[in-house]
Amino acid sequence: ARVVAADAAVAGVDDDAQQAQHPFLLPTQPTEIGEAIEDFRRFAGRKQWEKAFKHLQKVFEAKSTGLVLTDSGIMLPSRLIAREALLELPPAGQDAYRLFFDAEAKKLLEQAQGAEELPKLTQIVTQYLVTSVGDEAANRLGDLHFEAGNFAQAVNAWQSILEERPDSKISRAKLR
Repeated sequence: ARVVAADAAVAGVDDDAQQAQHPFLLPTQPTEIGEAIEDFRRFAGRKQWEKAFKHLQKVFEAKSTGLVLTDSGIMLPSRLIAREALLELPPAGQDAYRLFFDAEAKKLLEQAQGAEELPKLTQIVTQYLVTSVGDEAANRLGDLHFEAGNFAQAVNAWQSILEERPDSKISRAKLR
């Protein structure tokens, strides 16, 4: 019995030593995701919208648990990088995005009912904020978060309309 206890104690020390040898690691996305973001930017720069949006969709469809290294050396979630890249498009690029994805965004907004409301609205705000229904989805998402007591998330949703959708017909006073 003493040998088993001694072995267990040594095993515990070995486990601690092994854990001390492993550095802290952040989960990362596969390199294809970072390359897809670069490809999006390259094709968007050439105004080849269809090809650009195809690469952007790869990023949005990827598993969202990992981070991607940005040009500034900071690791961020890939969907956040993709959303920012989309919002940085010139007006012609955003118009093209609306042409390609407005129907999809409207369909998601119609499906945003009951248990599916929060995930569908979040998807619209993340992927389709620049579409014709993006501001409406962000407003509803803000209301949902506010009612649930998630005030910071509510403010973020409403702030996205104020900052990214200046063309919105939603009252700026209401959003503030």
